[in-house]
Amino acid sequence: MAEVGPLQGFPVIDQTEPNAKAAPLATEAISSPSPLEHLGKWSLLVIGFISGSRLFHKLAREIKQPNQI
Repeated sequence: MAEVGPLQGFPVIDQTEPNAKAAPLATEAISSPSPLEHLGKWSLLVIGFISGSRLFHKLAREIKQPNQI
């Protein structure tokens, strides 16, 4: 009988049976992220980029003209 090997989705053929066939691949292990998860990751990336660039410009302005107390 064919079994799924130690790595999820990789078939292992049992050599004891003469007509053994590979087990079907597990589709759960290869599932792609949902569109909502994909959108969430990209939005976090964009928000992080905008925040980082604003902070960078603020620091650059402070280095050019330090505020006098």
